Amino acid sequence: MELRNKLNEGRFKQVPYNERMLLLPHCLRNTKDCIAKYGEEGLDFGNCEKCNKCQMPALEKIGKQLNYKKIACLPGGSMVEKLVRKYKPKAIVGIACSPELNMGIDRMSEHGIPTQAVLLLKDGCKDTEANIEEAREKIALITPEAREKSKA
Repeated sequence: MELRNKLNEGRFKQVPYNERMLLLPHCLRNTKDCIAKYGEEGLDFGNCEKCNKCQMPALEKIGKQLNYKKIACLPGGSMVEKLVRKYKPKAIVGIACSPELNMGIDRMSEHGIPTQAVLLLKDGCKDTEANIEEAREKIALITPEAREKSKA
């Protein structure tokens, strides 16, 4: 995954934050306690109680602080295509298991969209775990010029 990240990093860093999308896997949620409901664009953060029993509130906060165009929590790859068509991001950070990331990177490459990927530390399709610091680093990657454009 890191090789694919390096190949995309140069183009990715040139995209301002407000033209990027952050995609989270729904498997990060705490299945025992999560009350968030699914909507047309995945898990609805508006229903999230920010209980911190999963990592989604922390990851959403990182993306919001940097003014990412769209942050979504999705159950699978088909919804990614729908959101890409709707929001037209110029770069994407994805957090997921290896098969989902590889499929997503391939599809976004077809669209000419540079990506950065963060592999889950613990996978298994439910109650998974991500490396928050690695995610923060990937989400924040940017050139000084693109950072200035993000402020405009």
